[in-house]
Amino acid sequence: ALPICSHAGATGSEPTRPGAAPTTEGSPEASPSSTATATTTGTTSTTMAPTTSSTLAAYALGRVPTPEQPLQVFLVGDSQAGGLSWFLGKVTEAEGLVKLDTLYKVSSGLVRQDFYDWPAVLGEEVPARSPDIVVAVFGGNDAQLIEVGDKSYWVDTPEYHQEYGRRVGEVMDLLRADGRVVIWVGLPSAKGKFGSRMKIVTDHV
Repeated sequence: ALPICSHAGATGSEPTRPGAAPTTEGSPEASPSSTATATTTGTTSTTMAPTTSSTLAAYALGRVPTPEQPLQVFLVGDSQAGGLSWFLGKVTEAEGLVKLDTLYKVSSGLVRQDFYDWPAVLGEEVPARSPDIVVAVFGGNDAQLIEVGDKSYWVDTPEYHQEYGRRVGEVMDLLRADGRVVIWVGLPSAKGKFGSRMKIVTDHV
């Protein structure tokens, strides 16, 4: 099983339905740390040290990273990945044992591939960057109708479960190619009906 990291977040609201532009308003992504990039695609690059020890680095590389040969980490996902990248850079930049590259797209996910096709993007970016570890942050915008062919299915239907699970598996297989380590970050907590739907999304990981 893939490691999953969870963190607390804001409450959410009703998800976007097909035909409307994806939005972050009222969702777990609509936090003060993400509103400044509400309509952008971002790429950032910084150098950081492991958050705890060199254990994960040794597991991924079979060696202890050094400033001359740092661990290559690629952080991908929705706007929460952008916020996480900033945080990781701030708290781990001193020793320079890990080089972090980040690619994020606000309001994106694995449901609305008509808005942003993550499998296609990752199919090009991951081989080109050849990271040792990929950290993935997806799901915050995925508690909405999913299109399968010419039909759409709501979050609590078997058809949604099957298709979303397939898409998650597709991305995981792509990221894990060549034996690299994948860390899939869990979703922030949310309240009410939206929180229940977000749990359904999380359960597919």
